[in-house]
Amino acid sequence: MSTYNALEDQSLHALDWAYIHDSLKERVGSAPARERLDALTFSTDRGEIQHRLDETSEFRKLLDAEENIPIGGIRDLRPLLEAAGKGDILVGRELLDIGNTLEAAHTLKRYVLARSETCPRTSAVAGRIPDLQELARMLLQSFDGDGELSMSAWPALAGLRRRIHQLHNRIRDKLTHLLGGDALGALAQDQFVTMRNDRYVVPLKAQAKGLDVGIVHDASGSGQTVFVEPNQVIPMNNELKMAEAEYRREERRILTELTSRVSAVRGPILHSLETVVGLEIIHARAELSRAMQAHPPVLAETGRIALKQARHPVLVLRGKHVVPNDLEIGGRFQALILSGPNTGGKTVALKTLGLCALMTRAGLHIPALPGSEMGIFSHILSDIGDSQDLEDDLSTFSGHILGVTRILDAIGRDASRALVLLDEIAVGTDPVQGAALARAILETFVARGARVVVTTHYAELKTLSVQDPRFTNGRVEYDAERLEPTYRVVIGTPGRSHALNIAEKLGVDPRLIARARSYLDKGERALEELLGELETALRGARDEKRRFEQARREAESLKARYEAQVAAIHADADRLRRQAMADFEAELKAARAKLSKIVRDAQRKDGVRIITPAQARERIRILADEIHALAPRPLETAGDLQAVDPNALTVGAEVFVAGLGKTGRLATRPDGEGRAEVQLGDLRLKVKVGDLRRPPPPGLQGRDRQAPGNRLEAQAAKRRSRQASQPRTRDASDGRPPLKASGDRGLDHVFQTSRNAFDMRGMRVDEGIEKLERFLDRASLDGEPYVFIIHGHGTGALKRAVRTFLKESSYVSAFKPAPRNQGGDGATVAALR
Repeated sequence: MSTYNALEDQSLHALDWAYIHDSLKERVGSAPARERLDALTFSTDRGEIQHRLDETSEFRKLLDAEENIPIGGIRDLRPLLEAAGKGDILVGRELLDIGNTLEAAHTLKRYVLARSETCPRTSAVAGRIPDLQELARMLLQSFDGDGELSMSAWPALAGLRRRIHQLHNRIRDKLTHLLGGDALGALAQDQFVTMRNDRYVVPLKAQAKGLDVGIVHDASGSGQTVFVEPNQVIPMNNELKMAEAEYRREERRILTELTSRVSAVRGPILHSLETVVGLEIIHARAELSRAMQAHPPVLAETGRIALKQARHPVLVLRGKHVVPNDLEIGGRFQALILSGPNTGGKTVALKTLGLCALMTRAGLHIPALPGSEMGIFSHILSDIGDSQDLEDDLSTFSGHILGVTRILDAIGRDASRALVLLDEIAVGTDPVQGAALARAILETFVARGARVVVTTHYAELKTLSVQDPRFTNGRVEYDAERLEPTYRVVIGTPGRSHALNIAEKLGVDPRLIARARSYLDKGERALEELLGELETALRGARDEKRRFEQARREAESLKARYEAQVAAIHADADRLRRQAMADFEAELKAARAKLSKIVRDAQRKDGVRIITPAQARERIRILADEIHALAPRPLETAGDLQAVDPNALTVGAEVFVAGLGKTGRLATRPDGEGRAEVQLGDLRLKVKVGDLRRPPPPGLQGRDRQAPGNRLEAQAAKRRSRQASQPRTRDASDGRPPLKASGDRGLDHVFQTSRNAFDMRGMRVDEGIEKLERFLDRASLDGEPYVFIIHGHGTGALKRAVRTFLKESSYVSAFKPAPRNQGGDGATVAALR
């Protein structure tokens, strides 16, 4: 074994690769797949690695979709194919194994090809499985579940089996008859039929040997009983033997034929087996990925590692709680010096990097977040653990130095594709000289281009990054207040060793701890204090960042809620506007038709023309114009306002948002997408510049939304001018608002119908009065004599407004509260003119 191979095996052992390898083998079911995994190689070809990762990702998608991939039923057919090739005849169970394996291969092929859009790479692999379904079907139909030839598949064999069965029954019946007869009955030792030398016999007394009653085939141990084949059944036994021989010849012929068919396609069968085994291994890689909740790394162009929230693969598979860490090397710096307390965190980080690098080369997903980068390293070598070798009389220090020397020899002068992992470099000797030697070793590795990760307690190495930008520090955090490790790795700052703190936690006498602190070098003590202050400051900054991120997320959530609400308001406003316009147009159309009929009726009375058609049309046009004046105007009423020049917009200027009918102030200049932010009261919205107008003049303020107040005032003025000459009466009998005198006794005998009732409950006063006027207009045109207005009690505002309106309405001649059984004071019944 070469020095490099020995170092590689040593590194695989130190990194616990065997656990990953065994976990992969546990997820395959066939012996050929396990054998192939035993010969697993670590590729350095970028294309091959990417292809393996992509294959794993495709099957992982199927597993995540809870799909049951039909992997299984694969037997090791290689010995059977080899035997068939030599001319051996395969037996039923062996041929059945071949049939089951070919059927499993076909099922897997069909499954993968049906998902070619999701699995293009693995579909290409599955497509290479030869079509041997006809042979598989023949083999499976030829045997039953126990590997015996099927009688339904082979009729000739079935006929021979029936004949043999009949001969067995005839011989047994004949022997039973002989034992009960006079000839052999007196000689019978017992009343049963048995077999000796594959021929039927009966037990007779010993004296039968000399009586020539048949052929003696055996005798009991005592000699008192002989087993005789009577002369009468010898021909029958012979016939049975010949039938059985014929059956065996036919059986052999069938097995020979089936074996010959298998032998003729040994190559395709072997290729099918190898392809299915490849798919089985891809499936195992995908299952391992799911077990670790892993993701494919991004293959870095250079020897760069940038892992996001990476976890130690072995600890994950063992179900341990693992603190995820961001680990980086090879980009901004070439070597990472990890320091911190002796709690295992540094070594875990070291092994995580090494294992993820190995898993990437093997085409395996790594337990890190998507987007994690991993370079392809042809050398992944480590010196981890106690290198003491008692047999070679090597101390821990000597063992480590010998290991480092071998690594330097193995990677050579150009180590740009080497990843070197060193645990506690140059320990076990004088600290001053050990630190100096460690620095020299690290600088040599870096000079050759290697990526190096090293753990240390040497203070001299912690300051190396200040002098050489190729180095950076990392630390494993330790909670000094709780006196326990957090196992969180922070890149960019060195860590304190916390040896005295840990010893104090373990119960060492405080006086001893204090004495130890007094022995520390002033410079070292100052460095430890400085690192402690730095850790505290960084922890505070991280907490502050966490609070800031939380506030940012809350702000984004609030913004999204506001934007959703504004969008909903826009949608509702558009819908209501369209509905209002549609309703109005429908009412207008109906009103035009009814008015035309009235005019036509008025034009002639007793055959005499009253007004001309032109006069009628003019009256209709005037009436239509009045109705149109009352129609709901769209929100873009202010669209008549002058559009703004985007280049002339200034922050703080007043603008009118046409889509909302609101005036606000410009908060930002328009961006590249033609959008600007507008402050509307407490709400800040981003709107299109095309929706902005110059603000309306003061006379239009408050009329942005159809100006219902102004319109109602105009309507009221019209009503007042129309009703000025009409006398008013009051009804103050019960203290309610005065009602018109009811000269119509019919108000007490009116009944509500769907045509004469108008329900106003839930409406605002101005909205309700406007709709009430339309209702009265329509009822009057329809010739309704009475109407019901249902306004409810509520606060009484709507009821008062209704009755005030009815009092002035030209449509109404009288009104009063509805009868008790039809709403009472919560409704008003009115008589129309």
